[in-house]
Parts: sequence; C-alpha cells; structure tokens
Amino acid sequence: MSTREVFDVAVVGGGVVGGAAALALARDGWSVALVEPRLPPRWGADDADLRVYAIAPDAMGLLDSVGIGGAVREARVQPYRRMEVWDAGGTGRLDFDADRFGRRELGWIVEHALLVDRMWQALPQAGVQVHASVAVEAREPGEAHDVLRLDDGRRLRARLVVAADGAASPLRAMAGIEAPTHDYGQCGLVAYVETAEPHRDTAYQRFLPDGPLAFLPFVGGRSSIVWSQPAALAQARVGLPADRFEAELATAFEGRLGDVVADADDRGALAAHRPVGIAEQRG
Repeated sequence: MSTREVFDVAVVGGGVVGGAAALALARDGWSVALVEPRLPPRWGADDADLRVYAIAPDAMGLLDSVGIGGAVREARVQPYRRMEVWDAGGTGRLDFDADRFGRRELGWIVEHALLVDRMWQALPQAGVQVHASVAVEAREPGEAHDVLRLDDGRRLRARLVVAADGAASPLRAMAGIEAPTHDYGQCGLVAYVETAEPHRDTAYQRFLPDGPLAFLPFVGGRSSIVWSQPAALAQARVGLPADRFEAELATAFEGRLGDVVADADDRGALAAHRPVGIAEQRG
C-alpha cells in the first residue's frame, strides 16, 4: 500500500518528545504524520506510574500551548511549592520557596504514562495522522522529500523527518549518524513510599557519595523516590524485603520525614546511559 500524499513532517517515535513535537508542528499549520511501533498503554488512575517528571512552569506552558496542559492537570498532578537540597557531607544546602517568586507552585510532579496518554488523545484532534503498531523498515532519501517504508507495506513521504525514537534510534542509524554511548554504571531506583511526616508539597534531594536521592511529593500523601546508585546495588535493593529496604532508605534520607513504608511491588530500577560526544554522519 502506498500514498502519494507528501507530509510536511513525519515524526518517528510517539513518546513525550515525539508527541509534543507532532502536536506543536500541527498547531502551527504543518501537515504531520507520526509513526510509533508500540501502542502506548492507556493511563489509569488506579495504577501510579513509577516514572515521573518534575514539570517546571515553562514546560507546563508548552503543554498548554499544544492543548494538553489542562487535561493533564485535571487528571492527576502534584504541585511542589518548596525544594530542599543538601549534601551528605554537610558542606552546603539550598532552599527554594514558591512564595519568593510570587508563584503558587514551583512546578508539578506528573506521571510519564499520563503525559503520553493525554498526548495520544490529542493527536487525532490536532490533525496528526497516526500510524501505530508499525515500525520504519527503511528510509529512502530524496531531493524533494524522504520516503519511509513501514513494516506493514505502507510508504510515507515527508519533506522533513524527525527522529524521536529513543537513545538507540533506529532512524538515526538508517541515516548513517553515529552517536557513541557511555554507560554510567548507575541506575535510578524508583518507588512510591509513605512517610510518618507529611511531605508538605516539598521536593527533597540529598546528594550522597554514590549518587543523589530525591523524594518527590505525590498525591495522597505519598512520595515518589528516585535513588541514583551503582547498578548492582540498585538491582540488589529492588529485591530486598520491605523492612530492610525501608531502613536503608530512611537512613540515606537522614529520617527527614520519619519512618518510611514502601510497597515491595512498587519498586524498579531504570538504567542510566545516554549518547555522548558529537554525532557524526557517515556516507
């Protein structure tokens, strides 16, 4: 199957970056197609996504500008109004308060799955032609436009192709662009916890010798933690009994919010690696 229509832009990758790019381009009047090999799962209020973002006001403004900020805030967000940052060595401390900036909040904690879900709901309404559960098999460059050959037999033509398909971008490889990667040997251990003391809409971060530990306020009085540490240690802590994990976490956090209670089923480890250096195009 083939279509002779030539899009202004084809965005490959339907995550947060690709979704936002497609919505912004469509808002500005460009014809846009989006290709994503994996259909994102629908977000549900009963299950909190372990992956969260701290969305600053300028980023929320971008979401508003593409028409999804209100839908995200209506679904579930946790404002943070204060931040406390300190060093385990006791050499420094920083405090931020929204009142000092004349704002109601410094930002919002938003779940990844919620953000992607609201983007995908908005894409068809914005006029973006979505090709879900299909992948790009090949890219055929041309003088006037490129052709993307999809694995379902279709061919997309576009004057500009945006590679938003992740750190190990297949589209980047097809274009002959090399990007060396560096493995930090670190993981971010993520979990939801309850604490004896309320979080008071405050985001906490303590810098430890092995990596920073963040307690981010979440709805219902819970906190979302992101604990960066060596990968082997993170994987071991994911499997710890709840009481041992809670004790180690509370110690690392200096008991700032009292005792910690964690759900053993709500823990995971996210690898930390990214492309580094200058990308080079071959051929």
